[in-house]
Amino acid sequence: MHAKLEDKCKQLMKNYDRMKPGNGLEYNQLLAAGAAMYVAAGKEVDAERLKECKKLLKSRKGIFSNYRGTAEFIVRCKLALSEDPKSYFERLDRVYREMKTALSSEQDLLAAIVITDFVKAGEESAAVQKTKSIYKEMHKTHPWLTGKEDMPFAALMAITNKDSVSVYEEAENNFTILKENLSATPGTRQMISHVLALYPGHAEIKCDKICRIAKGLKEAKHPLPKDYYMAILGTLAGSSLPAEELVGMIAEADDLLKKHKGFGGIFGIGSSVRRMLAVQMVEAVQEKSSTADETSAGMISSMIGSSIEVSIITLVLMYAVIASSSAA
Repeated sequence: MHAKLEDKCKQLMKNYDRMKPGNGLEYNQLLAAGAAMYVAAGKEVDAERLKECKKLLKSRKGIFSNYRGTAEFIVRCKLALSEDPKSYFERLDRVYREMKTALSSEQDLLAAIVITDFVKAGEESAAVQKTKSIYKEMHKTHPWLTGKEDMPFAALMAITNKDSVSVYEEAENNFTILKENLSATPGTRQMISHVLALYPGHAEIKCDKICRIAKGLKEAKHPLPKDYYMAILGTLAGSSLPAEELVGMIAEADDLLKKHKGFGGIFGIGSSVRRMLAVQMVEAVQEKSSTADETSAGMISSMIGSSIEVSIITLVLMYAVIASSSAA
């Protein structure tokens, strides 16, 4: 097994174990997603700091008091990972107030997190407006496919140096190619097309790579479902490795994670979420750009890649929680 990949998987499992104390009532999948956020940030979970950030959220009445469960936990992790939780909270609060509408949801909150993380102080309002403009283009082109789940990806496209029309035209080109070649739900194809628009390179090459990875995982018996789970594959578009090698690495990571009691077995996080995390661990060991100048030129840094992954995983978990609540 690739040594760096094995290290990342072990970090994920260690962070998951550190997440458990004091968070026993949270869904295992949510704890795993939080643990993965720490891996992407290159940090170990500090259970005491997480506890303090939970107190901080509870002490602040208003906008965030409407959110519980998935969204609240993600915000708590973001606060704990920040240098100054109080300052991060205040800035996120300001951005979200600009982002929100009468029909706002957790997805708008994820978009606000993206802007808070990657936009310079004083430039947030422009990023919010660009996000809304891109989302409007999405909805105009695909009114039946576009929903609030696309808002975080509109925000990610907004932080590039491209204008809202050109970046969305690139996403639409990706969608057209994927429609003919990727076996997935229409909503999943659209989400992947948005992710691919963030990465440099020719649309045909990026789309072909994702299609070959999806097919390869199915043949290797490590498939991802055809719904939003599969969208995580878009984060591998920037890898220099061939699709076949990436498939092998994902399978290795999946097999290793499955051995951990929290990730395998009847009471584990489930094979679909585990494979999403396996993809994230593979993405985490890819060589990529990480400087501010290169990011502004359209390159994807490791932390922006992490934001894509967190958005996808969080959205999947939100829908899973809603479905399980409805069934109950």
